[in-house]
Amino acid sequence: MSRMLPVDGTSPFVITTDDGTLFHCQPHEMEADGDVNKPRWILIDTQRVPHVGPVYDGQVAPQTLQRMLSAWWAERAGA
Repeated sequence: MSRMLPVDGTSPFVITTDDGTLFHCQPHEMEADGDVNKPRWILIDTQRVPHVGPVYDGQVAPQTLQRMLSAWWAERAGA
């Protein structure tokens, strides 16, 4: 069974990507069958669909986060 726990000391962010998509996002520790993976950004869009985003590297400056998630979303949307 897998579960996600917010990374301690982090708060949710609201980010608008370059294409105008709005996400609520927060880094989460992902655990699957007792194996903890690297924390990843979890993004929830306006339709309440969750997306597992890029690896959380400790960067939470709003401008840095917006650029990183916009690039990730553009790459994913183009795939």
